[in-house]
Amino acid sequence: MRSLKQFVALLCLMLPFLASAQNEKIPLDSKIKTGQLPNGLKYYIIQNKKPENKIELRMVTNAGAILEDNDQLGLAHLMEHMNFNGLKHFPKNEVVHYLQSIGVDFGADLNAYTSFDETVYILPIPADDKKKIDQGFQVIADWAGGALLENEEIDKERGVVLEESRLGKGADDRMMKKWLPEYLNGSLYAKRLPIGDDELLKTFKYDVLKRFHNDWYRPNLQAVMVVGDIEPSEAERIIKEKFSGFKNPVGPRPRPEIIDVPARTSSKAMVLSDNEAPYTTVQIIGNSHRKSSATTTKEYVDDMKQNLFNSMIGDRLDELKNSSNPPFVFGFAGISGGWARGWESFQMFAIAGTDKIKDATTALVSEALKIKKFGFTQAELDRAKASVLASYEKSYNERDKTESRTRVDELVRHFLTNEPVPGIAWEYEIAKANLPKITLDEVNSLKSLVDIDQTYFALVTTKTADKLPSDADLKSYVDAALNSQVTAYEEKELPKTLLTKEPVAGKIVKEEKDSKIGTTTWTLSNGAKVTYKTTDFKNDEILFSAYRFGGSSIYSGADYQSADYSNNVVDEMGYGAFSNTDLQKFLKGKTVTVNTVVDLNSEMVQGRSTVKDFETAMQLLYLKSTAPRIDETAFQSFKNRQVQMIAQMKSDPQSFFADSLNNYMYHNNPRNKQIPDPADYEAINMNNAVNFYSQRFGSANGFNYFFVGSLPEAQFKAMIEKYIGGLGGNAVEAKYKDLGIEPISGENSFTFRVGTEPKAMVNEMKYSNAGYNSKDELLLNLLSEVINNRITDIIREKMSAIYGGGVGMRLQRFPKERFMMQSYLPCGPENAEKVKVAFWEIVNECKKPGNITAEELTKATETSFQKYKVGIKTNNYWLSILSKYQQYGLPTENIMNFEARVKAVTPGDLTATANKYLTGGNTLHAMMLPEQAK
Repeated sequence: MRSLKQFVALLCLMLPFLASAQNEKIPLDSKIKTGQLPNGLKYYIIQNKKPENKIELRMVTNAGAILEDNDQLGLAHLMEHMNFNGLKHFPKNEVVHYLQSIGVDFGADLNAYTSFDETVYILPIPADDKKKIDQGFQVIADWAGGALLENEEIDKERGVVLEESRLGKGADDRMMKKWLPEYLNGSLYAKRLPIGDDELLKTFKYDVLKRFHNDWYRPNLQAVMVVGDIEPSEAERIIKEKFSGFKNPVGPRPRPEIIDVPARTSSKAMVLSDNEAPYTTVQIIGNSHRKSSATTTKEYVDDMKQNLFNSMIGDRLDELKNSSNPPFVFGFAGISGGWARGWESFQMFAIAGTDKIKDATTALVSEALKIKKFGFTQAELDRAKASVLASYEKSYNERDKTESRTRVDELVRHFLTNEPVPGIAWEYEIAKANLPKITLDEVNSLKSLVDIDQTYFALVTTKTADKLPSDADLKSYVDAALNSQVTAYEEKELPKTLLTKEPVAGKIVKEEKDSKIGTTTWTLSNGAKVTYKTTDFKNDEILFSAYRFGGSSIYSGADYQSADYSNNVVDEMGYGAFSNTDLQKFLKGKTVTVNTVVDLNSEMVQGRSTVKDFETAMQLLYLKSTAPRIDETAFQSFKNRQVQMIAQMKSDPQSFFADSLNNYMYHNNPRNKQIPDPADYEAINMNNAVNFYSQRFGSANGFNYFFVGSLPEAQFKAMIEKYIGGLGGNAVEAKYKDLGIEPISGENSFTFRVGTEPKAMVNEMKYSNAGYNSKDELLLNLLSEVINNRITDIIREKMSAIYGGGVGMRLQRFPKERFMMQSYLPCGPENAEKVKVAFWEIVNECKKPGNITAEELTKATETSFQKYKVGIKTNNYWLSILSKYQQYGLPTENIMNFEARVKAVTPGDLTATANKYLTGGNTLHAMMLPEQAK
């Protein structure tokens, strides 16, 4: 055994090596092939076969709204739009049309975004054909430097961008423009919102946009990311071929790395109100400070400490919101980035009722003071460590099954902010080695970053009302709280196990196999059915669900709200020996989710876990099914928060319109509300809610359970028999009741005036009683795709009347078989009638023989194929489809022959479908318009 002297001497010898290890540079993942062309363009390539035959492409320009000149406000964003409206190899809208023809869905797959600091173009392409790959690379090359910027196309796109701008207008936007300069303390960021200035967008000269493109769309500010099913050498060859010819401008403008956010020298408070504010927020923000991405092992571990710190603050606020008289509905706090790249600050945020502004402000500040004065407890740190390590472990276990979209987004961040990408193997090893050694003192040392006791900006945004606090009042709330006495957080001992008593296992009494789709179905002795499918799509993912018909429709009491909200009430009160808060603490470090849900027509279970935590998931399922907990304090807290939350919902014009339209359409049926009333929560009887919940979940008889994923074969059967077979088996009603929720019949119009902004919404609806059949469901999906492509081409691109929108059509089987079509077309009030007319012209054209072309059908079918090919290799797809096919009684071979069924569809089939469902029936013309001028 070494003496103390020997130990000290050994430690002295090791210190330089320990310091060296900590200062080692974070490596780049060896799977990443990276390089730089002579013109400065960088590229990053990863071969990744999840999903198969798919490649995720990104073209990133390190330039956004922050680089605009004063005469270019909004043109960084407009430039992004122009890259879809005329490229060197794809004139006019041909890039969208071509990509649709190979199954790339505009908006859902094909997309882009412009922020303050960057512009990112997103393109997933199929990799099953060399021509498709070559053309995909050609698209991103044209995005980099092949924009045509034709005057006619610029003029058409002005209207589309103005419609996008219109979507963002309202109370939040009006108030933000007042508080953002204070929040950013005069930084340029406050003057460079990416959406820009409407008047400038209407009037700018063409050469002003071209100047932005020439200045900033240059290869030494750009990067290409390629992640997917392609050989890296081949991807590199194509990049060199497509991008090497681009040149930087002579005498390029310097791209500043950091835009300043000035320090605040004094504290300030601001209260802003607006009649249309949909909720009340309270924010308290400290000073911004510089934050760079980690480059060494030590800096990486420091970031882990900050993540632990933020996680524990979040847990504190979650616990506070569940108190008997919660000061807010939702709370967040932490040290994080915000509007400006390279800066972060300590921020606190809460949503509360208008009468809770002082309470919420005081609570936030008090929690910050507790942390500042006392720090966190060892138990809190242990839970946070367990949670962080579990996240690393899950990612590590899926290291060869990580989707390309996740990996490519990492590369985008690496190029833009130098976020490290060493690979999950390196990160997991660093986490395992360092997390256990992080001490409470080290994490608590970060409390110095909680700096609102020095200077702060306090902000309240709320609905206009009587007796709102003034700016001075809000500042006095913060200052008083900062000077108040606080006590240290007290840790409560948790139960050691989820279950106090082990279930008595049931038995499997019947087994059926479906060789067509590889599933097994067990019937258990208590009347439950379990269908499972083992997959290798993920290494460490188990998904499960369950349903049984019935739901709150079968509740016989007048206080139907007790049934409608039964699962919410129970979840807030907790289960067994656990309060809601204690259960969340107990589950820290376990990758487990189990939710029980009661809707109008059924009761359901939804859950997921890792392989290691599967038994915990089953225990949690059993606990939530059998042991709802009575807690009057938690019940009152739930009601209090819900009333706070809904108090202002009708202030938002669009929410008010949707609620009013729903009430009109369904004859004000109280069982079909979109926005509940405070009286609905007051009508809940706690005991009745718990009794109904227990009745519906306490027995598994008639429940259909589904499990998909990396199931633990050795233990799976025993766990199912124990935790599902061990549930009660009493016969319960497994049929929902018809509550008479019927839509208005005939042809009707509903015009609703609300809101002060010039915004309109065109909702055209058609519906009829129609028997469900899976063939027509398939045809309606394809027809919807055709109509939506026409909406994009005609109403968006030709008319410039909308930014986004479309139509959905579906066949509903439950609670009644019914066809439903509804459009969603937000636009300007001056265009509302034109949009409505254009929509019906599109619909009626699709009813004419020969009007739907083979090319249109190809676009629709290719999109369906691509979604199917990706989906069928995921656990989520199988969980959803197994449940649906059992509920609907559909032949399971249809799952596997989807492509054959789609290929059999002709344009004539879609025309016949349009005539079958879009002729006759009931029609509701609904329109939201702004309030009339007074």
